[in-house]
Amino acid sequence: MNISVAIADKDRDYTDRLREVLQQYNDLSIYVYTNAENLEDAIVKKRFDVVLFDADLCDRRIAFTEAKLPICLYHDDCSNLGMYLDTAKISKYQRISNIYKEIVRLFADKAGISFGLDQSQNTKIIAVYSPLGGCGKTTIGLSIAAKAANLGKQALFLNAEQLSSTNQVNPFVEEGLTALLEAMEDRNVNFELKVKGLAKQGLQGMYYIEGFTKYVDYFAVKKEDMISFLETIKKLGAYNVIVVDLSSAMDNIVSATMEVADSIVIVDKPGEVEIQKMEYFADQSVVIDYGKKMYRVCNFAENNIGFSQKLEAPCVGFVHNYGNLPITNMVQVINTNNEVAVDGLF
Repeated sequence: MNISVAIADKDRDYTDRLREVLQQYNDLSIYVYTNAENLEDAIVKKRFDVVLFDADLCDRRIAFTEAKLPICLYHDDCSNLGMYLDTAKISKYQRISNIYKEIVRLFADKAGISFGLDQSQNTKIIAVYSPLGGCGKTTIGLSIAAKAANLGKQALFLNAEQLSSTNQVNPFVEEGLTALLEAMEDRNVNFELKVKGLAKQGLQGMYYIEGFTKYVDYFAVKKEDMISFLETIKKLGAYNVIVVDLSSAMDNIVSATMEVADSIVIVDKPGEVEIQKMEYFADQSVVIDYGKKMYRVCNFAENNIGFSQKLEAPCVGFVHNYGNLPITNMVQVINTNNEVAVDGLF
């Protein structure tokens, strides 16, 4: 989808800098105006999707009748902001990459849901799960996403645990999964643009969307909603690899993700209790249903320490016990040492 954007500001240096950066995004077409009369004439003729304007462009209210979404560039010295109290706003003096995301996000809520060709063949969904607590599941999930990014793939990491546990490496800025699941139910929202607006670049080049911060949001998700969400984001084809870090329970979100996933990575851990629990897991119907796409990663591996052998899934990784090493460093070391063979996963 291509969004036509008119930038209107008296400051030519500012508009040139804004245009130079924004036109690097292939989903935007940029036009620049430095006076209100030329802008209004162009709005009628071109019917822009977005008009990004400084409120002080002129001392009267500009007519945006033919534009889908006017957005006011506000700043501390703005004199005419009061004329546009009912208009969407973006802070003028900030990183232009953030301005881009705000444009896309605001337009997504205005444009209506729209899907082009099914690009799902370009995307692999990898679910990362374990019935064991404290097994390093999230670390393995981050390692897989980071490795994919390092191999030049567009990798998206989704923390779909009951409460997100990756804020220290992929900082929390806003509601992510909750906002996208809500957007799925709103036909007035362009889902593709919503995803672009919410996705952020995180650890080692991966993209991420923030996970759940409230139990009530997590447990409100129905299985069919999660299936629809994952299938829709896969059809976009914007990412080659989507890694979904799951909770250890077997609930709607876990069940839905396993159903849709192309591969399921089961993270194992040594220990007497862990072996017995993994053997119980191997007898569950979920293994019968999805066992053919399951792979195993043995974490905290040491010499002469055993793992359960009952789960008949190919082992794609033995990861050493790195003790209290910070998770960012751990992910880097795991990938530097090639301790998880990701090639077969995607």
